[in-house]
Amino acid sequence: MDAYHESLFKGVINTKLTDLSAVKHLEYKADFAVTSFAIKAFAIIHSSFAEVLCLDCDNIPLYNPSALFTGPQYQQHGNIFWSDPNINGLDPLVYQMFGLSVPWEGREDFLASESGQILINRQQHTDVLYWLWYVTANSDFFYPRMHGDKDTYRLAFALANKASQFNQIRSGPQLGLAPWKRPEGLFYVSAGFVQPDFANRTAFYHRVEHGAKFNPASPLTLHPLFVTTTLSPSWRRPAGVTWFDLEYGGGGLATHYPASGVNTSAYQQCCMSSASDASYVSSCSCQPTSSYNDNMMLAIPISYFPELRRVISISKKIFSTYQHDLWRHEALNQS
Repeated sequence: MDAYHESLFKGVINTKLTDLSAVKHLEYKADFAVTSFAIKAFAIIHSSFAEVLCLDCDNIPLYNPSALFTGPQYQQHGNIFWSDPNINGLDPLVYQMFGLSVPWEGREDFLASESGQILINRQQHTDVLYWLWYVTANSDFFYPRMHGDKDTYRLAFALANKASQFNQIRSGPQLGLAPWKRPEGLFYVSAGFVQPDFANRTAFYHRVEHGAKFNPASPLTLHPLFVTTTLSPSWRRPAGVTWFDLEYGGGGLATHYPASGVNTSAYQQCCMSSASDASYVSSCSCQPTSSYNDNMMLAIPISYFPELRRVISISKKIFSTYQHDLWRHEALNQS
């Protein structure tokens, strides 16, 4: 981290920056270079806190997450993980080589993990962290077989003989969608995951797509105007869906869904009696988004997600201030 970005944290109370490249690791593979996805695992392993909520830098809580620490699910299991709707890229070999049962075999309701937000009691699961260190230190083998780091935490629990204690929210995420016009027609671009808590309240907005991330070098940041219903365990990103470079701003790849596969009006058939946050989840008969072509993705206007709208509005203002301050800092350095 350069001096400018380090200075941004100096005024934040109870904040400590740790250089992971200078942290002494375990003797096994002590020279392992901590980069990319491995940074998250090592940040948890070397944290000074007994209980850790680890968030990706592109992840925003939609309410005060301290309530998660006192909830019964966390108190019972000492961890909470969130779901990813897509198990593509998970290789059963990573379980079979240790003589472990493959968690998704024979389970139609299986949902992979999504590591944009992780809550774990380090003292309660010290043995899991040792195995997480082993898997992460060998990420050159495991990550290509596990779609990065996201399911390595489940594997670490299994290796510690704690598979039954791995505590994952069983509801899949919802998908934020932003309209995007291309020469061949209207598309809806994925603008990230909206993750629930155990009570099905929207809890986190994870900007997983490149175009939805805050990038000071790009004049464009995607923000969702619609949110799908919960992605079910049977949902898979369809083969017909393509990844395009965003034509404006060099924002990188983003998943484009043709408008023919997204229904933005059928939500009116659900019992939307109030505009409270995600009210349709707990009180309506809206069906989960289970497929793409046979049952079109049901998209609900963001107006029904007041907390998501509020947080996006605030984050846009914060990022705009940061972006202009960064440009000013760079201009002063060049003058």
